[in-house]
Amino acid sequence: MNALHSILRRTHCRSTHHLFAIDAIELVQTDAGKRLASWLLRYHHQYLAGATDPDRRMRDFQNHIIHVEDGYWGGAPRVAHQWYNRMQRRLMQGRFADAAQAAGILSHYFTDPMHPLHTGQTKREALVHRPLERSVYQSYDEIRQRWIDDDLRIVFQLGDGPDWLGTAMLHGARYAHQKFALLVNSYRFDEGIEDPPAGLDGPSRVALAELFGLAITGWARVIERAAADVESVMRHPLPMARYAQPTALALLRSPFRLWRAHAESKREQRKISALAHEYRSTGRLVEHLPAEVDIKQRVIEVYKSEQLYRADRDRRAAAKLARLQPQPPENQDGQIPDAPTELQSATGTESTYQVDTPTHAAAGDAASGPTILPFATHLPASTRLAGEHPIYSAPSISDVTANKLYGLGIRTVSEFVSADPSSVANRLHTYWIDREMIARWQVQSSLMCQIGALREVDVQLLSGAGFCTVNQIALSDARLIHSEVLRYALTSAGRRYSRGQAAVTIDAVKCWVDAARRVLTQTDAHRRA
Repeated sequence: MNALHSILRRTHCRSTHHLFAIDAIELVQTDAGKRLASWLLRYHHQYLAGATDPDRRMRDFQNHIIHVEDGYWGGAPRVAHQWYNRMQRRLMQGRFADAAQAAGILSHYFTDPMHPLHTGQTKREALVHRPLERSVYQSYDEIRQRWIDDDLRIVFQLGDGPDWLGTAMLHGARYAHQKFALLVNSYRFDEGIEDPPAGLDGPSRVALAELFGLAITGWARVIERAAADVESVMRHPLPMARYAQPTALALLRSPFRLWRAHAESKREQRKISALAHEYRSTGRLVEHLPAEVDIKQRVIEVYKSEQLYRADRDRRAAAKLARLQPQPPENQDGQIPDAPTELQSATGTESTYQVDTPTHAAAGDAASGPTILPFATHLPASTRLAGEHPIYSAPSISDVTANKLYGLGIRTVSEFVSADPSSVANRLHTYWIDREMIARWQVQSSLMCQIGALREVDVQLLSGAGFCTVNQIALSDARLIHSEVLRYALTSAGRRYSRGQAAVTIDAVKCWVDAARRVLTQTDAHRRA
């Protein structure tokens, strides 16, 4: 631990979020991550201010949560992705002070869902939320040391997909929610009001020690990934910051920081005492209900009202469709003949990847009961993607997202490609999947269906490089496509798509161009015929 790190930890950290942000820097292991961490320490004022800005300045408390039992509802993943992108842009522009502030804000949104209180809601949680957080802060060093002394070793491995950050937060929230009931129900409210550390019993401290390790280790891995991403785009390493002046300034400001921390502690104690007095007098919280809990409750009420309205609207629409659906004619035996599928009409055989689609008459029942999803059938690598193949076969779409699309009635690749991207994104209710991402996936599926020579990674790189149609590929020079694809492959998204594969060769790109030109030639021939 260098001198600046030690000074900041002892005198400048006034909240659990400050301590998480500072302690994670010690665990950064990669060279690129250490270079970025040096700038976070160099601009520690902005970094620590950012770590509490979401609570103090932005106050968007609905974006600090992931409610696991409500379908992982909450805006934390979406906002975290936004601040990660802002941090990346500021680092590439050399605005290291602004990047440090963005990193601090991101650390808040990343670590908040790993606190059990931000993964669910009950009446008791609303009561103990504020005093419990104060107990955690005042017991921080003891809980952290318990984690360090424990034999349990936490390995926080980030994914390679474009939604790696949100996925990590969802997994963290799911694990933290397992401790929700323990932490909320075992908190000793009366003891915690008078002596905050006394509010936490032994099992609660053990659970919190695991979650401390998860949050601190996870944030260290995010710093490493952020540094690697920005250096891969810039094609040169970040410079290493110097500590001499920041260390002297941090030391000079230490007395004021200590006084400020003491004043804030007294003010927080008065608020908690007032909260306890109101609850003991009236049995409920109104005047002294924490703003964080109040805003969260209001937003959740709106969300649940919208869910009920949408379910009722979909149920009425399904019933109307069932009434309007014409009945098929009967044959001479009084039986309804089976309608052949499109593929059967053409070839007389059934498709291996056919997906059974429920009739409209069953839509009303589906609205009230669970949706039955088919087994995720993926295509062999040698099989050309076709429009009638199930949505699970489409490039870039995970099984989880495919299940959601199937539940929305999008069951085949052709249905997905023809869907409106804005409508699909809105109906998914997944914050990190927006209109642009849906449109990019549609481009990838369309290219893969039209040009049989393209693999999944090929269409991912082509769409990322800006070659989104058969015409663009066929009419472009292979050398231009090759250079743009290689440039995109160096970005964070491109590296995740490539997954360590060898770089695309010019010969491979020439094959893509030739295949696209053959498709155009065949299309023109069909039109003339």
